[in-house]
Amino acid sequence: MKLKTPFYVERCLTCEGIWCDYGEWDVLSKLGLHATIEQLFSNEWQARVEKQQQSEKEREATTEKLGSALATRVFELAELLAKHPNGDFGVAYLMRRVGVTK
Repeated sequence: MKLKTPFYVERCLTCEGIWCDYGEWDVLSKLGLHATIEQLFSNEWQARVEKQQQSEKEREATTEKLGSALATRVFELAELLAKHPNGDFGVAYLMRRVGVTK
């Protein structure tokens, strides 16, 4: 579920209770987070969300630079290589082919 309008779940620093603005609880329920809302405040959750946001930005930038058709193929190839036991060999091959040097 992609949200049209981002929002923030607010937490009281004193009692650690949370409060939601209008409609936010409904979104949390639809996402299945209402029953385990304390997870939202854990370091693990925050790190996972940050990693996901960085990944989305990287995909957007890749699509912008390569165009949608080629970016889609790159994403598909990346998935295949990540799952393959010798995927790093494929990555090294591609790096040599496009002239990337360390």
